[in-house]
Order: sequence, then C-alpha cells, then structure tokens
Amino acid sequence: MITQRQRRVPGSPRIRCSHPPSNEREDPSRGLQRFPRFSPEWGILLAFLAPVCVRTRTGRPWRFENFGLGLIWLSLAVSLVGFTIAHAVEVNPPLSTGRMVIAGRVALTVELARTPEEQVRGLSGRPGLKPGHGMLFVYDRPQAVSIWMKDMRFPLDIIWIRAGRIVAIEKNAPPLTPDGPERVYTAIADLVLEVTAGLADRQKIRVGDSVQTTLP
Repeated sequence: MITQRQRRVPGSPRIRCSHPPSNEREDPSRGLQRFPRFSPEWGILLAFLAPVCVRTRTGRPWRFENFGLGLIWLSLAVSLVGFTIAHAVEVNPPLSTGRMVIAGRVALTVELARTPEEQVRGLSGRPGLKPGHGMLFVYDRPQAVSIWMKDMRFPLDIIWIRAGRIVAIEKNAPPLTPDGPERVYTAIADLVLEVTAGLADRQKIRVGDSVQTTLP
C-alpha cells in the first residue's frame, strides 16, 4: 500500500498487491530484474547469428539438424527464460496471522503486512484467498492509503478502517489489465483489509461497522 508520503510513478511496478510504487523505495533493478543477460533480445540475437557462425569447411552453413539447430533452440530457451524473469512478480511468503471480527459477527483470519516490503508485495501474484481469509495492512497512524490493482490475479473488496470503524469500502475492484483503465482507490485509514470480491455484500458489511482485531 501507499502512504501519504508515497506517490505512484506511472509505468513503474506496483507497490505491493495493489499499491502505487514509491520513488524512495521502488528500485526497478532489484530482485529478479537484476539479470539483463537473460533478456529476450539476447536470445533473438543468437537465433539470427546461429546460421552465420556455424559453417563447414566448405564455407556453407551446416544443416540445421546439426549444431546450428541446437544453438537456435538454446537461444530460444534463453529468450523464454529472459521473458519469464523480466515479467516475474514478487510474491509474499505466508505472513504471520491475526484475527478480526467485523460488526461483532464476521470473523476473519488475516495475514499481516507490516513492513514496507510486505506492503509492496501484498497479494500480488497470488491465485486467490481461502474462504474466511484476508490480508490486513497495518499502519502506525491514520494516513491516506492509495490502492491500485497491478499484478493482481483476482478482484478484491477493499475495506479502509480507522479508529476501529470502517470508513470506506471499494467493492469488486478488478485486476489491472494492459488495455483497461488504471484506477487508484484512496481513503484515510490506519488499517486496510483486502478480501475476495463479494464478501462485503454477502456479509452485509457497511461503512460505520465496528472492527475488532487481535494481532500478535
């Protein structure tokens, strides 16, 4: 998530599950992005050079079923690895959990994203949430928290909480798509809960509901 001090840089990787990145914390060269030698461009270059570099004593290209074909396949594999690395999404490991009760009747188990790194990754890259589970972003004071849906794989209900009460709900926020609009959802909170889309409607969760948390 993003605090009031953090601003989203257009076109940069998402901060945590659905949060615009920070100029101070986001380093595009970190993590899996550190290996440009595996970029697809290298594989494409090798594919073009293979039939040129591999020749017989007569000066004619070897048959592709020989070493040249193997080199081309190797270059394509390098391209695939480079593409995978360049588009990898950092995923949070399982985080410590707490308990939450909304309106005295909706009990949830919540993973706790407390550090900037955990909040940067959030739910990015995960296939979904178990029933009755969510992720809770914990802040030391109320602040403007902006959320976007880059690298998400499923829609969310996003619930902002301040001083033990729900102050805002965004229902069914969809994952960001390359050709879709880029939406950013913002409210002032000291806790933000993300759950699978539809939970707020099914459980009739509303702004003003009380929230009780038990956090380790």
